[in-house]
Amino acid sequence: MTVATIPEALQRISTTEPCSPLAVFRTKRDDQVDVMFASTIRTQQRIEWGDINYLGSFHRESLSEARQRLRDYSESMREVA
Repeated sequence: MTVATIPEALQRISTTEPCSPLAVFRTKRDDQVDVMFASTIRTQQRIEWGDINYLGSFHRESLSEARQRLRDYSESMREVA
């Protein structure tokens, strides 16, 4: 698990191969997310168990979707605060 700012997470996603996507999870801060390889056993368990903090799994070919999802997350967190 790596806590990263949203720009850092998007940078990591932009270089990730489709065969090894990164899973992204919410944190308590609107400007940070947890980023980890989606293929690990622990990450797969979190996804399968319906972790409410799961935002999605992304790679360089889904970068535009990742940008939108993380932008929506950041904006919704600011509205709550």
